Amino acid sequence: MRSKRTWIKDLCFANNIHFLGVQESKMTKLELFRIKSMWGNYVFDYAVSLSRGRSGGLISIWDPNFFKKERIWSDDNFLIIKGKWVSSNASFFMVNIYGPNDAPSKRTFWDKLSSFMSENEGEYILFGDCNEVRVEEERFGSVFHPDEATVFNSFIDNAGLVDIPLGGRKFTWVNTPATKMSRIDRVLVSSNVLDIFADLKLITLQKGLSDHLPLLLQDLKYDFGPTPFKCFNSWFLYEEFDEIVKAATSEVFDDREATYHSKMKHVKSKIKSWIKQKKADEISRRNHISKLIDVIEKEIENENAPEEVYAERIELMKDLDGLKRVDDLDIIQKCRLKWDAEGDENSKYFHCLLKQRRNDQSIKGITVNGEWIMDPTLIKSVFYDFYADKFSAVTGGNRRPNISPERILSSTDRIDLEKEITEEDIRSAVWECGNDKAPGPDGFNFAFIKRYWHM
Repeated sequence: MRSKRTWIKDLCFANNIHFLGVQESKMTKLELFRIKSMWGNYVFDYAVSLSRGRSGGLISIWDPNFFKKERIWSDDNFLIIKGKWVSSNASFFMVNIYGPNDAPSKRTFWDKLSSFMSENEGEYILFGDCNEVRVEEERFGSVFHPDEATVFNSFIDNAGLVDIPLGGRKFTWVNTPATKMSRIDRVLVSSNVLDIFADLKLITLQKGLSDHLPLLLQDLKYDFGPTPFKCFNSWFLYEEFDEIVKAATSEVFDDREATYHSKMKHVKSKIKSWIKQKKADEISRRNHISKLIDVIEKEIENENAPEEVYAERIELMKDLDGLKRVDDLDIIQKCRLKWDAEGDENSKYFHCLLKQRRNDQSIKGITVNGEWIMDPTLIKSVFYDFYADKFSAVTGGNRRPNISPERILSSTDRIDLEKEITEEDIRSAVWECGNDKAPGPDGFNFAFIKRYWHM
């Protein structure tokens, strides 16, 4: 339909699109003018998977000034373009998806994609109509099939993919009478993509001539302010950390006029300065060790290395492993997972979990009166107004309900509740809390508080 192609072209212009994916094109033969009419610009490259009959078909169009194609793979249910974004040296696989409908075909499809990804190394961005949901809440008015969802979720987990959270609308497909809705369209990326494009945001655009809502993936940086401080247990492994804390506390804790908050703020500033320099030194040391190992291995390759060189290499590898282990401990704490320190951790798995958690918890935007807002200033204002209203004083006084309790506390229990709280009571309560929990917004966890309780 010409009207639908014009609608797609307008979306491309309005949102400055560099890569377009169309599913269910129903194009049975290659017609370049139809592709051009969707893009609306003479500067483009494309790939097509033709439909079989009146359903299916995939089209990918991109701006060669931003994405350089290297190779194409075409299938009835996916269209893969390998290439490089001009802003990165990494190889990307842009996977345009139109998932099958029946359960056996879905399993075969995900297995085929999984095999392709294991055989072709690179960064993956999968997008399109998956024809599947992950949880029951992603369907409305239709039957949820848990077995099919399990297969889909297993594919995502085993492939190490991150599901980009959706902003704007809850569902991406709506039937004509709006009695059935589901989120079957999504964007999945390999975890390293979030290192290259750290500020990816996925939102729905206004529904037009399709029963699917268009999805827009953007790399937009929004500044919500400084990153909150967080205490990491790995810092306790450094011998000088205790001295840093002791020196910082001795500078302010004798000041009777200073508040506890101002004292901890001073300690925090000293720790932040120390850890910033410490991490910079570790990065420098890691690079230095890697260069030394490279020199030694070249010497070994030339078959003229003495025995002590082999021993030196082993020591350097231990040092490098120790630096990596500290980083992994931080990753695991960020993931809030229990882990056996003597075990063999799967670093890639934890990194993927961390990036998924960050994506899930980060604020991409909020809906206010039906409008999707992404501006940090407006978002902060809405949050402030919401909680200011919740915690404002209630006018008119408080009314006590006229209730005659059937059971009341004994005199012993009342005395126990009303007695003065001792330092030992506070200490006992603190020691019952998990080490990784933080009692307040200052970022100091209970492991820190217990360690320096005597101060």
